Amino acid sequence: MVLVIATENKHKGEELASILRQEMEIDVRTLADFPGVKLPPETGSTYRENAVQKALAAAKATGHWAMGDDSGMEVDALGGAPGLYSARFAGEGVTYADNRKKVLDLLGDRPDDQRTARFLCTIALASPEGKVEVVEGRCEGRITRRDVGEGDSDTIRSSSCRPTTRRSPSFLRGRKIGSAIGDRPSGPRFRF
Repeated sequence: MVLVIATENKHKGEELASILRQEMEIDVRTLADFPGVKLPPETGSTYRENAVQKALAAAKATGHWAMGDDSGMEVDALGGAPGLYSARFAGEGVTYADNRKKVLDLLGDRPDDQRTARFLCTIALASPEGKVEVVEGRCEGRITRRDVGEGDSDTIRSSSCRPTTRRSPSFLRGRKIGSAIGDRPSGPRFRF
């Protein structure tokens, strides 16, 4: 069985493919393996809509099961921003460091109790026939006072991470799925 990672972000595709290859006995590919396949622009008003849109487009274009995702960080003191716009919060074509800096600048010297945030992620699996299953997760935490990013990591430290769906998609049942969030005592750092 082939599973296509539905992202045009080369690093994200390689990272997800690497994790899935370690955890599952399936042939994981990225869009780079399908020259000419392009995803439609993200037009959804929710993470779910964007993830489903990507998964369906890739499944239809490649003829294989596809996994689409959308994620973002929501900071309470910023009214839920950056949210759906996490990847381009500081503008188009910016780096993760630029986005982290903008969040830290907007938060300024706010006390810890006003630095609450969450990382939300939705993953959609779609078959070439259009069947879709979705799983969602969230990690609650606080924004650090300084940039602790490493590469593309952001500045949120987690206090609790949990899936928010009641069951795993049937496609994944019985398979061990790796998690980039882990259970490290200091809490994970998340990409944004």
